[in-house]
Amino acid sequence: MDDSARTARDFAIELHDGQIDKFGKDYSAHVIHVGQMLADYGWEYEAVGYLHDVVEDCGVSLQEIEDRFGETVRNGVDAVSRRRGEDYEQDYLPRVLQNELALLAKYADCRDNFGKIHLLHDPEQAARDKKKFGTMLRKLEGLRPELTRWGPPPRLVYADGLWVEDA
Repeated sequence: MDDSARTARDFAIELHDGQIDKFGKDYSAHVIHVGQMLADYGWEYEAVGYLHDVVEDCGVSLQEIEDRFGETVRNGVDAVSRRRGEDYEQDYLPRVLQNELALLAKYADCRDNFGKIHLLHDPEQAARDKKKFGTMLRKLEGLRPELTRWGPPPRLVYADGLWVEDA
């Protein structure tokens, strides 16, 4: 792992410390998994994967992201970060689609979330999440057909503090 990617991962873990996801697991496991899915694309993609939720969930400024990781990572994190009150389809999604790092981070994020649907106990929530994340995956694959090479999202399980593919 590149030192800059490792620094981004460690920074994200520190910022998300104490946060728990809807499955009762350490939220850092989610951002680690998203970052790891992007490692083959280069350290900046991987960094945006690790940092994709820090502006929304941890109150980190984009300026701090830029100061630590540079303008390219800052722009990727900015593009993938939702703003309060913005429309998902009209505002958020077009911004994500205009930035390559954000687009791949969003794709990895959706794959991670889709892979956990089988763990939801509420069938209505599971149906909503399946529709939401499935629609986004298909939309991104429609815009970038090469993403289909990733294959279908795997079922994920939580093991040793990380989200991993179910064997």
